[in-house]
This record gives sequence, structure tokens and C-alpha cells, in this order.
Amino acid sequence: MIPDYERAHKYLQKGLALYRPDMHQTHCVHYGGHDPGMCGQRALCLTSWSTGFPDGAVAAGHRAMELSQAHHYSIITAEMALAFVHKQRGDLRETRDHAEAITRRASSHGFPGFVPWANILCGWVQGQEGQLEEGLAATVAACESLGYKESGYMSLLVELYLLAQQPDQGMEWIASLLEVVKAKNEHHYEPELYRLQGDRLAQQQASADRTVASFQMALDLSRGQGARALELRAATSLVRFSRQQQPSPVAEQALVTIYASFSEGLDSRDLRQARHLLAVS
Repeated sequence: MIPDYERAHKYLQKGLALYRPDMHQTHCVHYGGHDPGMCGQRALCLTSWSTGFPDGAVAAGHRAMELSQAHHYSIITAEMALAFVHKQRGDLRETRDHAEAITRRASSHGFPGFVPWANILCGWVQGQEGQLEEGLAATVAACESLGYKESGYMSLLVELYLLAQQPDQGMEWIASLLEVVKAKNEHHYEPELYRLQGDRLAQQQASADRTVASFQMALDLSRGQGARALELRAATSLVRFSRQQQPSPVAEQALVTIYASFSEGLDSRDLRQARHLLAVS
């Protein structure tokens, strides 16, 4: 399925505008313990980040947790979304704090299946903080314990391999995750996989044409999905690489345009990196 994040974002907001706690919270009794408002805010949390509203994503995540009340499964699923968004923003402390809280709650209340996902986030934070060997080991162990592959979370392992200057292992994971995308027809994180592939090719000093093609694929896919957050990353990576080869006015303008489209979250990692790159052009 090819996601349409802008459309999803619009209809989630419309649906949530209809939510009334006094009328709808009792639905959790009939529909698997899910409060519809919590589910909507959780989805809005993830979709807001993708469509370029990183501050709105955090706000929706907190609203989802509030609506979870004392239902442990709902709290865990809401906090998983919030932790993942903090990861995407580059908020290391918040990512770790929420991931550790998920592990504690999941372990204490009979939901062990969530623990490996939280461990992936914790391992990623370790690596980002300079404990690469420990972070890689923890993330690999968590990924392997799941028994199957999922592109969003497991791309975090690829990021750590990039930091550790281990392009071969990273490329193996990218190739396998792209196979998963094709086999399951789940394309939500496909643009990021191609961007990471471009970063890996640059690290391996592969041909410039092949590297640029990966970044361009990431740009095209993210634009087609309305995923401005992933488009910003792809444009940033393409400009950074092009400047090492031969500066591309088209790539430069793409970064200027996508950066200018953001109206919030200017302190998030991706926007800081893009702003710095534009400042030294």
C-alpha cells in the first residue's frame, strides 16, 4: 500500500473533531479495549511527524496517552508512537525515557511482545550517544528476537551501522528490508530506506550516479507520499553529497523549498541539520 500522509492527516483531524469522551469512551469495552480517541491521536501522532508537523506530533502523542487512562495496553501503544516520534525528532533523552517506561509497563502487565521494540529504541539512543558497540549489540539482539523484519524500526540498526562505518552490514539490512517492502506491499518507510542506501553508497565510495539515483528515489517516493519529513531528509542528504562532487542547483533549490515549508519543529534535529547546510551554501 502506498501511503497518502496528507490525506490521512486531514481525515484524522476531521474524525477526532467528532470525538466526545462522554459518548465514545465506553466504546473501549466493545472494541478490544481501544478508546477511539486514543487510537486517533496515536495515528495523528505518527502522521503529523510524517507530514511535517513535529511539534504537533508530540502534542498528539501526549493526548493519546492521556486518553489511554489506566488501560495498560493502550498506554503502551500510545507511548510507542510517542517514543518513535521523539526518535525521529532526534530527542535522545525523551526517546530513552519513553522506551524504558514501555519496557517496565510491558514486562509488568503481560505484554512482553513490546519489549524488543523498546529495546531497539534504547539501543539506537546508546549508539547516538557514543556507545556504538553496546548500542549495536542491543539493537541487533532486539531485531533478531522479533523473528521478522519491519522497515521503520529496523532502519535504526542501519543508522547505527552508518555511524560505525560498517557499510557492508548496513547494505545487507537495507536489501532485506526493501525485499520486505516489496513482499508485504508496505511502503511507509521505503523513502528512508533509499536515503540510507544513498548514504551507504557514499560511504562505500560507489559511483556518484548510483548514489544520486538512490537519493533521488528517496525524494520522489517521499513527495509521492506527502511525507515532508522524509523529503527533507532526502533533500539534505542529496545536497550534502552533491557538494562533495559537483554542486547541483536543482538539489539546492529542492532543499530550500522543502525547508521553507516547515512552520514548526525548527529545533528538531533534521531541521537544524538542513538549516546549517543552507547557511554554509
